[in-house]
Formats: sequence, C-alpha cells, structure tokens
Amino acid sequence: SGGSSGSGGNSSSSSGGAGGVGANILDSYATIMHPPTIITTILQSVEKLFDIFIQTIHKHLLSDGVENMLVHKVVQLYIDMSVVTHTLDCVWMMVEEFICSTYPTTPTLSSLPMYTKVRQSVYTKCTKFVQTIYDMMVEVVIYKVTALLDSIQFIDFEPNSLPAHNPSQSSGHVHEYIFMLVDYLTSTFSLLVHLPSIQQQSLFYLVFTKISSILLEFLISNMTRWNIYTILAFDADIKRLVSFAETYKHITPDIHVCFMELHQLFKVLLHADLPSIVDNSAGRHQHFPYVSTDKLATLIDKVRGVEFVCLCLYVCLVSLCILSF
Repeated sequence: SGGSSGSGGNSSSSSGGAGGVGANILDSYATIMHPPTIITTILQSVEKLFDIFIQTIHKHLLSDGVENMLVHKVVQLYIDMSVVTHTLDCVWMMVEEFICSTYPTTPTLSSLPMYTKVRQSVYTKCTKFVQTIYDMMVEVVIYKVTALLDSIQFIDFEPNSLPAHNPSQSSGHVHEYIFMLVDYLTSTFSLLVHLPSIQQQSLFYLVFTKISSILLEFLISNMTRWNIYTILAFDADIKRLVSFAETYKHITPDIHVCFMELHQLFKVLLHADLPSIVDNSAGRHQHFPYVSTDKLATLIDKVRGVEFVCLCLYVCLVSLCILSF
C-alpha cells in the first residue's frame, strides 16, 4: 500500500512535471506570437530583404569589372534604384497594411521606435547605394575616356604638315582621337537625359576636367618635343573640345572653365607678342590668369631652336594678315 502510494505520488509528481514543461512551451509560443515580437520580426525581415537586394546587385556590378561595364546599363540601374528609393513610402504603407490587417490589436506603427529605426535604416542604405551606382557610372565613363586618350602617345609630334582634314567634320585639322572622343561622349551623354540635372552637371564637369588634366599632363610630362604643326593641331583639338563642351552649357553653365588652362596656354603659345608675354609675368597674369609660368616655360622649351623662331614668325604673320583685313 505504501509502495502503491509512493508510486502514485511519483506518478502525480511526474504528471505535474510534464504539465510544467508543456506550460513552458505554451508560454514560449505565446511569447513568439505576441504582436510586438512579430512586428519586430517582420520589420527586421523587410530590412534583411533590402540588404540582400542591394548586395546582390552590387556584387553583379562588380563582377563585370569597370572595363566591361556598359554605361547604359549602369545608367538604367541608377534610374531604377532612384525610383525604388523614392517609392519606399509605398512599401512601408503595404507593410503597415499587412500588419494592421493581420494583427488588429497592434498599436500604430509610427509610434514604435523600432519601426522608425528600420524605416530610416532602409532609406539610408538605398540612398547610399544610389550614390554608389552614380560613382560607378562616373568611373566607367572616365575609364573609357582615358582609354581613348591613350592613343595620344601614337601621334607624330614633329610632323611635316597639319593632320589631314576630315571632310565629314567642320573642326579643321584636328587629331583623330578627338573625333573618337567626341563621338563617344555624344552617345554617352545622350543616355543621361533622365538623370537629375545636378548629377548631369557633376558628371560633365568631372569628365571634361579629367580630359583636360590628361592632355595637359601628357604635354608637360610625356611629350619630349613638338613643332609648330603640332601646336596648331593641338590648338584645334582644344578649340573642338571647348566647342563640344559648350553645347552642354545649358546644363553646366561654367563648363568652359574645365579647359581654360589649356585654352589660355595655347593662346599664349600662338600669341603675336609671345617673347614679350613670356618676359612680362605681371601682364601675363593679368590677361592669362590660368597660365602657369612653369608649365608655359616647359612647353616652350619643347619647341627647340629654329622651331621656336618659326613659331614666333608664324604668329607674327598671322597677326599681320588679320590686321590687313
């Protein structure tokens, strides 16, 4: 009887223990199913989905490599991602509608700190990614421009005549790389019409500034010698680039500034009173403020001996012809 009683006691105790475990499990489910916890889980899941979305696209872009990226695809992605960023309010309205309809007792989402935090986090990540895509767009365009300008090294810097005139162009005797560069930029810039004007302005300015710096760096550092024909051809190159850049001045009004240093350097080199300008630093700074004395001296030094005399004679004759008319 005692054993039976003890057995019964153990049975009772066992039963109570099982009931306690079951109660704990139910309590756990109750906690999981509690609306605030579910809301937190949903919000974190939405943020995670955006993270995966951004990381996947970014990884795909980087896998192509800058040299293989197509500008029109990057531009389209920028536009698409901008639309996503500007329509995030609609996404959050759908999330809020789902939560409210599924859990009617849920408090207003906007009153929950977690909701505000996640919403701001998603917006910040999307905005940063839009900027990342834009930076990649600029990088791709500048990479292509730099590749086209690499052909400068194959130019004959001591030719016996000006470059051949291209009948299909009205730019005079410019080098071939200018035609390729202008054609590429024309087609590329036509893809940017749907970008906000501030982004267009920034890209135009960065690209033209890069072109100017590459040309100037090459003439100063890489080129060892040139003659009057090369100077005249490069002057025509710069004028063609300035003319092309000014077709976009309705978007970037001060775009001509990008080429101002090069433009003024060649104006000095082809000036009728070149020797006096070289000697008169005060007057030069007044009329040609963008011209660096060191760079001018370097370029003149590359015009050796009799070629410098020819240069001075040429600009004097041109000036006389202009005055005679």
